[in-house]
Amino acid sequence: MLIWALAGLLIALTLLVAEFFIPSGGILGICASFCAVGGVVLLTIHDATWGGIAALVLVVIGPVMGAFMLKVWPHTAMGRRIIGVPSEEQVEQDRLEALAIQKQFVAMVGKQGLALTDLRPVGVIDLDGQRTDALAETTYIKAGTRVRVVHADGTQVKVRSI
Repeated sequence: MLIWALAGLLIALTLLVAEFFIPSGGILGICASFCAVGGVVLLTIHDATWGGIAALVLVVIGPVMGAFMLKVWPHTAMGRRIIGVPSEEQVEQDRLEALAIQKQFVAMVGKQGLALTDLRPVGVIDLDGQRTDALAETTYIKAGTRVRVVHADGTQVKVRSI
């Protein structure tokens, strides 16, 4: 009975570790839970003291270790690779690209263009031969109206009719 109890707990631990590496949708975790409960029951049948200790370990230390692993694991090299957390270099590159795009939009302020579609309040304008989504600052602007960019915030361009 003791061998089966320990085997159940060992299988539960193995399945729980496998859950991190094999995308099973939680099936391996559920099977690990059943094996752990079965191991505790068999251990309790063998010796009530050891069964109580095993149950306490599963109920108290199990969730604490699980939360710790979920907090620490994404910061390891394998966790970042599996989860897809970008590296520091990738984060910095993305930040620089976003900054460059924002500078392009800020550079549009003051330029004149043509409303290609009705802006009510959102539509498309032509600025230097480039189609750009725009927001009418105050009123409805008909297609074909000359517009001036008055504000650029992030990737949103606000225009006013001339």
